[in-house]
Amino acid sequence: MRTRPASLMIILAVVLGITAFTTGCEGQMEAEPERTPAHPCRFYDEKDFFESLSKTGSEPADVRIRGGVVPHHLVAGYMIADFFRMLSVLEVERVIVIGPNHYLRGPRVVSSRYNWQTPFGILETDAVLVDALTGSGIAGVDEGAIAGEHSIAAIVPYIKYYLPDSAVVPIILHPDLTEREAENLADLLLQNTGNRDVLVASVDFSHYLTGEEAMQRDAVTLEAMEERDYAQLMKMGDEYLDSPPSLVTLMKAMDKAGAGNMTVLHHSNSARILERDLEKTTSYFTLIYQ
Repeated sequence: MRTRPASLMIILAVVLGITAFTTGCEGQMEAEPERTPAHPCRFYDEKDFFESLSKTGSEPADVRIRGGVVPHHLVAGYMIADFFRMLSVLEVERVIVIGPNHYLRGPRVVSSRYNWQTPFGILETDAVLVDALTGSGIAGVDEGAIAGEHSIAAIVPYIKYYLPDSAVVPIILHPDLTEREAENLADLLLQNTGNRDVLVASVDFSHYLTGEEAMQRDAVTLEAMEERDYAQLMKMGDEYLDSPPSLVTLMKAMDKAGAGNMTVLHHSNSARILERDLEKTTSYFTLIYQ
């Protein structure tokens, strides 16, 4: 009996193996998990970012910080950096960022399921909490509205840099959100978060005033915050702050969580930071709640 050359047998075995792999076994292969899309990093400048980090001075926190207020105007980048630097020694699972919907896009309360690209890797969005928000009917998802909103996007590189293992939940609010709606949102957030989550209001304060006028208006705003005068805060316009609903949602959540102890970490304005005599400034607070 004539035998086939060994080389021919090897070739036949390889061909049969490939055929089995691409046909009969195809249904048994594990599909690659679908990747969540990510918003691009639109508000980041490497030089400015690391310069803002170099100006931080606060020591990392030795107490549990439950919430805070940071600017979203990157002129005050060091004030953002200092807040997240304080959080860097804590075990933070999620950062819930609440800010104004500057362009009035989408529903009254907007969130996003997409992740975020940063120079330090992908910052993941916690879809479980987003689904809780949308499932309640309080919020809707609008990826386009969130993607270009600097009250969120300007903050995410700082979160990823200082809290590399945490996730984010972005929320933006229409300016005409009522106090009752803000309280409902605060209640829902508290029902779905714990002590390892941090709520942050991304809010700038007085706009389009001289430095002296800004300081005067900021004193009024700070007093209203200290006195929990929600009705007064909700009536304030841009000459006081750019998102009363964001601030009131945070404050109500902090009060209900027993974390109403507010500390002013920073207070400044663009004229002071830039060391210019500006006729139209924007003012900023960084606050912590513990």
